[in-house]
Amino acid sequence: MVTVLSAQHLPTLNRAAASVCDPYVRVFLLPAKKPSFTTKLLHNTANPQFDETFTFDVSIELLID
Repeated sequence: MVTVLSAQHLPTLNRAAASVCDPYVRVFLLPAKKPSFTTKLLHNTANPQFDETFTFDVSIELLID
């Protein structure tokens, strides 16, 4: 299980719009990168609160290697 809580002070693409940012988080396990999960897109914030949990179904053998 992976929980994405929050982020703070994310940079913006346009310096003139100081707090305009549409962040999301993409989560995946290496090396396969599949499956992947994406949080909801949050609009107009540089300090998003996600509070989302994702469950990866992996075997114990894969975790030990």
